[in-house]
Amino acid sequence: MDADDVIEPGTGYAAMAAAARRAIAYRRRVAEAARTPVASYAKMLDAFTAPVPAQGGDPRAIIEELATLAEPGIRASTGSRFFGWVIGHSHPTGVAADWLTAA
Repeated sequence: MDADDVIEPGTGYAAMAAAARRAIAYRRRVAEAARTPVASYAKMLDAFTAPVPAQGGDPRAIIEELATLAEPGIRASTGSRFFGWVIGHSHPTGVAADWLTAA
């Protein structure tokens, strides 16, 4: 059973399920990548330079669009091969705990 099968329409939970799916897929890809490309600041700024809609939209579509726009600029700090900063990397359990805190 997929998470969408048990989510009531109009609750916003579909957006949470979409975010979880995108996060899991990203972490799987980044763990297997030889390196992760990172778009320039200018390219990322351009990707997010758009007028804010006057009205909200479909929550799931908003999360999907945000993830699609953001991913090219994400520095992969979730894998064991990341040595860019002293902060280390994130652990799936820590990410899940952060989600619970945010919820």
